[in-house]
Amino acid sequence: MHDIFRIRRATVQDADIIAWHRARMFQDMGDVSDGAFEILRAKARLRLKGWLESGDYIGWLATPADKRKRSLAAPAFSCNRYCRVRSMHRRLAKAARERL
Repeated sequence: MHDIFRIRRATVQDADIIAWHRARMFQDMGDVSDGAFEILRAKARLRLKGWLESGDYIGWLATPADKRKRSLAAPAFSCNRYCRVRSMHRRLAKAARERL
């Protein structure tokens, strides 16, 4: 077990590992059959690549400090344009409530 991890922002080159983690998450929840896993992974990879390139997706990966090319978690957090807009609306609503 590693005690020290390096957290870094996801890049376009990470689309494959993030797509694998996303497909596996849905498979583990029972939402994706074994036969559909690869279809979901491939489609997620294409979509994630585009989102990462455009900045519509933000994610972080954890890697052991001594093995930087090996990802253990992907993503630790992710946010697309929709969640950034909702977050901004929450901050504005909170600020408005605090002024009352």
